[in-house]
Amino acid sequence: MHLKKACLLAVVASMAVVTAHATPRSAAASGQHFLQAAENLDSWHVGAYARTHERRVKQDSSKAKTDIEINRGLIVIGYDVLPWLTVYGAIGGSDAEIDMTGESDSAVEFGVGAWFNLLDHDTLSFLETLHRFRIQGTLQYSMFSNDDITWGEFAGNVTFGLTNEIIGNKTYWPDEITIYVGPAMNIVICDDYSVSSGNSFGLVAGLEMQVNKRAGIGVAFEKYSDDHAITGHVMVRF
Repeated sequence: MHLKKACLLAVVASMAVVTAHATPRSAAASGQHFLQAAENLDSWHVGAYARTHERRVKQDSSKAKTDIEINRGLIVIGYDVLPWLTVYGAIGGSDAEIDMTGESDSAVEFGVGAWFNLLDHDTLSFLETLHRFRIQGTLQYSMFSNDDITWGEFAGNVTFGLTNEIIGNKTYWPDEITIYVGPAMNIVICDDYSVSSGNSFGLVAGLEMQVNKRAGIGVAFEKYSDDHAITGHVMVRF
């Protein structure tokens, strides 16, 4: 029995070796011989975010008001077209639950957007724990369609942030922390439901942690007149 097992293992190992060498491989080791060298990927970003938002809407046919809770999770891939401007695409899944009908349905969601890094400046010298302030912005359009609704959103914000950098001992985690606040918008485009203009503009506040030079995580809270949203994300720059 042991002999049979040993022979079987030998055959499998031999097949693996033959397979590994079944086709020739390039011996090039330098990045210049590849379609895209790894050191040139600094402009690319990849990440994911999750968001939950319960919207107070009005049904256009009956004028009745109801709540729609939308939970989504999307993967994001971005590229720096300018040092201060990143464009990105997003794709993932969303689930919309309508309180009036009690129905819940999932769909594929996709979107496009941009990040704007507008201003980065040193703070006043007497603010020892706050090293920089930043003004940044975002703009995004996303949409999904399921058996109940077709839903589109224009979302964006402009934020003012204060950053505390961990200078010196890099054993501390994270490298820097930013808290920010600013105006936000979330405009719904839907044939069956509408959102009042007063409920499309609000405030956003959030916390961003730069884990290291290439990775960051964050969480944000948005408040509108009748509802609120919570978003969490993780992002990596190559």
